[in-house]
Amino acid sequence: MQPTNICPRCTHYIPNDEMPGAYPGAISRVDNKTEICSNCGTDEALENFFGDGLTPISNWPKEEVHAHFA
Repeated sequence: MQPTNICPRCTHYIPNDEMPGAYPGAISRVDNKTEICSNCGTDEALENFFGDGLTPISNWPKEEVHAHFA
């Protein structure tokens, strides 16, 4: 399957680099409408849970995103 979307938060494929375009990604918690990759969805959930504040869209693409998934 040909990749169709790039995550605006990290510039990787949606839903992930292993299966680009295979299924929908996550919806960003920042604006509740922007599709992001699965890893960024998890990253935003963790930012929210730990109270770090969500990375604003103005700071996308985010540097060193997904470091905890490597």
